[in-house]
Amino acid sequence: MPFVRPPGGKGSTNLPYWLSPIVALAILSLGVVYYTIRFIALPWAFGYKLEAVAVELSDGSAVTRYKAKKADRRM
Repeated sequence: MPFVRPPGGKGSTNLPYWLSPIVALAILSLGVVYYTIRFIALPWAFGYKLEAVAVELSDGSAVTRYKAKKADRRM
């Protein structure tokens, strides 16, 4: 368990035992912030919608691209 102090209070390296889960949570949080800004906050703030467009690459792989489309702002 990552946040439980290991026996003897020291892990197998010179780094603190809690460093690995903290870094993992920080990276996960950055991903959530990026997603929120890119796909929720910016389209709402600038009045556009993101439309998913399926694109096929030259090797046959399918990828999804997002295209900005002006949103209808009727209320």
